[in-house]
Amino acid sequence: MCASPLSILAPCYHLVADYPVRHVQHLYPFRTPAEFERELDWLLARYRPISLDQLIASKTEGAPAPRKPVFLSFDDGFREMAEVVGPLCRRKGVPATFFLTTDFLDNRKLGFRHKASLLLAALSQLPSAKALAIVQQAARARHLECREDFRAFILGLHYAQSPVLDDAAELAGLSYADYLKTERPYLAASQVQDLIRAGFSIGAHSLDHPRYSDLPLERQMAQTGESIEFLEKNFQMTRRAFAFPFVSDGVETAFYQQVFDARICEIIFCLGGMPSDGVWPLVERFGVERATNERLWTMVRQRSLHGWRTQFSRWLAPLRRLAR
Repeated sequence: MCASPLSILAPCYHLVADYPVRHVQHLYPFRTPAEFERELDWLLARYRPISLDQLIASKTEGAPAPRKPVFLSFDDGFREMAEVVGPLCRRKGVPATFFLTTDFLDNRKLGFRHKASLLLAALSQLPSAKALAIVQQAARARHLECREDFRAFILGLHYAQSPVLDDAAELAGLSYADYLKTERPYLAASQVQDLIRAGFSIGAHSLDHPRYSDLPLERQMAQTGESIEFLEKNFQMTRRAFAFPFVSDGVETAFYQQVFDARICEIIFCLGGMPSDGVWPLVERFGVERATNERLWTMVRQRSLHGWRTQFSRWLAPLRRLAR
């Protein structure tokens, strides 16, 4: 398998909403619909949207692609994808792809980072001394230590340490189950079907959103393969696309080798570290939530220039070898 040198702009979003969203408010800022629409108009004036099918065909078969392609994707599967993003992208004619964390669908499970944000929202309503005592008690029960900054402690917890969030929520009188039931933060299966019928594509984003560098290889493989199988079984997903949760930093080459050798994936979307040899069909995305519009435009220009320099370098490589 040989990846095409296609250079593509691939911004990655998570949420678009114009109201407070407690399960992400302590994690990252997000665009309002008006801000997102302005951003989208700016991109569409300069780039040509490319669908997941087109991208895979270009990367794996060398099929023609639009000049200056942009691939728009959204992670985690929040309900706003059906309520806000889907209708806006359809009106603009943009073939977006939604990467779904499969255990979250139908609001069956709350992501550990979303638990952290909810917990911080609940603790902010308590006297600071009481909030700190709650977190310290939960931490001690799991053989961890929380000092004075309980906010940094909560946001610094890893996937394997997430039971601390459950213990602290119980002490604070917070019910994650009630939140899932009343707020319905994630997409329902019927909403996913509606997005597919509207012409959008979906991909896998793991089972429950761990950072892959924290997992052994066998768990990385299971998270990837099982999430893809779930989407194929329940939504007749036609392309085996996968996007790393969090970042791809620290993921060893063995993961890519096994995933592609076993044909678990057709394409993988990275955010951060990538293998340098270019053997597999990979696409580098970049997150936009922490970027203001001005900073985003700078990132777009820089990444576009870097992409074309990389492609030009690849074109020159055979000539350089001949000249030796």
